[in-house]
Amino acid sequence: MTKFIKNLTAITIPTLVVVFLLLEVFFRVAIPATSWPYGCFDTEEKLFKFCPNGGEGVATFGKFAQQRGRWRVNNSGWNSPVDYSAEKDKPRIAVIGDSYIEAFHVDTDKSYPSLLRSELGGRYDVYSFGISGAALSEYLNLSRYVNRNFDPDVLIFNVRYNDFLESIYEVNPVDTHMMMLSITDGSVTETVPRPNYSFTEFSFKKRLLRKSAIVRYLTLNLKLQQAVRGLLSRKTYSGNVEITSVERHTGLVEKAASYVFERIEEENRGRRVIVVMGAPKHDIYAGTTDQSKVLFFNRLVAKLCSNHGFELLDLTEPMKRDYETNHTMFNSPWDGHWNEYGHEFVSRQVLSLGFQ
Repeated sequence: MTKFIKNLTAITIPTLVVVFLLLEVFFRVAIPATSWPYGCFDTEEKLFKFCPNGGEGVATFGKFAQQRGRWRVNNSGWNSPVDYSAEKDKPRIAVIGDSYIEAFHVDTDKSYPSLLRSELGGRYDVYSFGISGAALSEYLNLSRYVNRNFDPDVLIFNVRYNDFLESIYEVNPVDTHMMMLSITDGSVTETVPRPNYSFTEFSFKKRLLRKSAIVRYLTLNLKLQQAVRGLLSRKTYSGNVEITSVERHTGLVEKAASYVFERIEEENRGRRVIVVMGAPKHDIYAGTTDQSKVLFFNRLVAKLCSNHGFELLDLTEPMKRDYETNHTMFNSPWDGHWNEYGHEFVSRQVLSLGFQ
């Protein structure tokens, strides 16, 4: 028996090593696993972003890496083809948002902030500040960071449906590395972002695992964890939000959104503020926009923009008309974020607002 085990081990271990190495090569060359920059928590700014000068790479999406986007993390820790400077020699536009503005799904020079920069012909600096997981409350935190460091003349907030519930600490007590709003007894308190020591930034084990293309392919391309959670969950989602939770917390959502819009107005007097409100893409594709369960958010944002004197670009009707005419999707079949066509479309819509 001992001899059998020794012989088995002598064959099995080398075989497993060879298979592992072959798969590593396969998921780097044939079907390249996605590559992501490392995130860092800026303790001085109380802000989670990417590690400055974080290099370049290619993010891939789909089980065959069908969609690809080349990223570049600049000197300030943001995905952009240009470095940022505190000094200004022209008016400056700052675009703030979540993963839609982070824009790993297209090459960094094809995101809509980059397209704005190109189309405006050097008349404006256009800086983008997007990070996955950011919610409406974190946009307020980001705007303060942007104002302190880059003094923009125009602020563009890219708002999505999931931004509202994720802003409320009592509903979403997990994303403590970003600013949230605690709402108790009708009063609103801002939480102070703090490092999450379970993140890759603080874990040698996770940094080591991320070097493996196999691990990145299974966790990021196939999204195994999300798939398992989806199978176990009975929740109904629309526009990336759980509808029943929205219905339960409508009052909190309105309170949180009102607070953020009030603070933005107070802290940005003299600046032009534009809110780009998302559209229910899948309802548009299905021809059921009028029955969409998330248009409550569009109406809420329209009301708040009117109350606070912000310009509103609601993408719902423009996207609906464009899809009815061109039948071109704004996202790829492998991911819900905007594809190149989506970014081009949004860029054209923003430019239509007029910039001298």
